[in-house]
Amino acid sequence: MGNKIAFAWLALLGTSTALATPPYMPPVTHARHHETITIHRDRSHERVVESTLRIETPLGVSWHGEKVLSFKASQADIEILQAETVAPDGTRHPVAIDAIRTTEEQTPGGASMFSDTKNKVIVFPNVTVGARLFVRHRLRQHTPALDDAFFMGKTFWPDDRYEDVRYHVAVHPDVPLFIAAPGLNGGEVEPDAVLAARAPAGYRHHVYTFRQLETHALEPGSVTASDFAPRLLLSTFRDHIAEARDYEMRAAPKVRVTPAVQALADEVTRGVTDPATQVRRLYEWVARNIRYVAIELGDGGLVPNDVAEILGNRYGDCKDHVVLFQSLLRGKGIDSSAVLVNLGDAYRLSPVGMLSPFNHVIAYVPELDLYLDPTAQFVPFGLLPESVMDKPVALTRPARIARTPRTSARENVTRSEVRITVNADGSMQGAALTQYRGTAEAGARMRHHARQGRSQDSAVRELLLRFNETGTGTIEGVDATDIGRPFELRSTFALDATANIPGPSAMKVPVGLSSGRIAGTSVTRPLVERRFPWVCSSETLEEEHEIRFPASVRVSLIPPPVRYRSGVIEYQATYALSALPDGQLLKVSRRLVTEFGAGVCGKEEHAAWRAFHPVLQRDVRGQVFLEETWKSIRSAQRPTTRPH
Repeated sequence: MGNKIAFAWLALLGTSTALATPPYMPPVTHARHHETITIHRDRSHERVVESTLRIETPLGVSWHGEKVLSFKASQADIEILQAETVAPDGTRHPVAIDAIRTTEEQTPGGASMFSDTKNKVIVFPNVTVGARLFVRHRLRQHTPALDDAFFMGKTFWPDDRYEDVRYHVAVHPDVPLFIAAPGLNGGEVEPDAVLAARAPAGYRHHVYTFRQLETHALEPGSVTASDFAPRLLLSTFRDHIAEARDYEMRAAPKVRVTPAVQALADEVTRGVTDPATQVRRLYEWVARNIRYVAIELGDGGLVPNDVAEILGNRYGDCKDHVVLFQSLLRGKGIDSSAVLVNLGDAYRLSPVGMLSPFNHVIAYVPELDLYLDPTAQFVPFGLLPESVMDKPVALTRPARIARTPRTSARENVTRSEVRITVNADGSMQGAALTQYRGTAEAGARMRHHARQGRSQDSAVRELLLRFNETGTGTIEGVDATDIGRPFELRSTFALDATANIPGPSAMKVPVGLSSGRIAGTSVTRPLVERRFPWVCSSETLEEEHEIRFPASVRVSLIPPPVRYRSGVIEYQATYALSALPDGQLLKVSRRLVTEFGAGVCGKEEHAAWRAFHPVLQRDVRGQVFLEETWKSIRSAQRPTTRPH
């Protein structure tokens, strides 16, 4: 019996690498979603929704046992008409009145926010795998989010199963509604008696249906689903240029050169006549002195506040930062435009003018041909946050579609220099200097700023644990919010032994408190394959290590050099060992360059990265072999006291 068990176990081990990945199972199925949207002449509207979710997995019980419906209290209200759980055996469990609660919107990510958004939370009873959760509700948008405008969008994500989706859109004949429905079936129809009964006489009717039974798990790092998935888009804006013109109409009156704005512009640029330097000083002042606070009261989520209010409060959201920046520029006679952009993983515009994918506002200065984000507290002048690079944008004055610059390996650089001394017992002392340039700098500033409110010991411990190192240390850097100064981090550290010294042993090149970007890249294993486009960034990573070994330890073998170049990836590593009067010196140089042609990559770039990753992984885990010298061995064998 024992031999049979051993044989079966060995057979399992032999085939483990070929085991197929279990098929993806969505936690719920959208068994039915029927929705009627009625859009009136004044752009107010109603939505009557009937939805049935079928719970497929225990995760579905945890994630979907409650349903949250959001609305802005100043503009809309929601009425729950019916809610119940239908057990697998058909037993119905109505939702109790006290299980439907109205709550305030939670502040995302700890950011400050003024909002009148409310949530209707439905807590379903008796939720088990196989149960169906039914809700019928009505939303009345009595006040449009924007006067004279209507827009609504729904994306059908690839990881969701939809069995029966049906949208009925009824619109007043005087409302110019533009509809895009890639991946859906339907269009404008002549209403039958049932459809006609759901809307006032004379309304135009559109019906769209959708079904998606094949599902695919989301992939880390992929672009947002709205870039490629089926969607239903409804808007009174024909395109994004029309949307940009509308935004400019609403925002332009807020941009004003008040006496306070003029005085501030003159003060910040005192003694400076060069326009580029004036723009830089005004940008840095806004980025450092105006606190980010999201304001979503009434139309505040879509329309900026007046410049006098922004300057008086010294806080505001992205729209408000741009309004103040534009006002200051105007005070110095410098033209500018607001720019609508996506702050996230969307890289394509929708076929009609939607609020999405635009969710952020930056500025453009034509005189310098320069995009700037005055909301970005940690981004130096002349740069942009990586999340808005290589994005299609809508400039509002004059209204046009453009694109922000893409990342560049020449400009996006992280360089580390590390000096380490290995002691006779294997412990180490070291120091590191890491310099950042380009988009890498903004992330480094933000991370360093976040560490300021924490215990340094805790931060050091976490950084060392990235690569299974332990020890102590300190990290110093310039003020992360002083974006006018170059940014670098200096650290000193003491590491516990990573090799068994004295005695024959081996060690990898220590990382310590340096950036560790190359080592970190080596441990992130690429997906076997990618179905969806993914976000990629061009950058250069450079690391120089000098490791001093004591005379009591002899380095007997070092890793071989590596030189790799294929398509968008270039990597080089060299190892050089030299003698010192009191030991040996190992110099390690590594350089990784990735130069992608765009901010979105596909299967070809993924295949290139998969081919390269084992090369990088093999180099980073390469061992430096150590031996005791004969002198140290004789010393260890020598008696510690003289014999009598």
